[in-house]
Amino acid sequence: MIEFVSPLPEVIEEKVKSKESFLIVGISGKKEIMKYCNLIASIIESNSMSCRVITKGRTIIGLPFVFTLPGWLYFGAQVCHNILTSYPDWEIIRNLFTNKIKVSFCGTK
Repeated sequence: MIEFVSPLPEVIEEKVKSKESFLIVGISGKKEIMKYCNLIASIIESNSMSCRVITKGRTIIGLPFVFTLPGWLYFGAQVCHNILTSYPDWEIIRNLFTNKIKVSFCGTK
């Protein structure tokens, strides 16, 4: 898997069009992660493909609240998200702990 540090939108679009998975590293913080996720998702969707954005470790975040109403709502939202974005062409996996984004091509439906 190819790693990029602060790639230009043209580079991301080239990888999407060629259906190659890649990793973006060296991201400075949450705002920049969100910026890249939105950029990647818009590039994928502009090329008539679908994507799912996942936050790595999101289940662990909700575990302390599993027996409360907010916990059930959180896990219910995760299930709905997975159903609505089933069988995507791409998965965008953001890791807020290591400041990396993994973009994986999953194939066509």
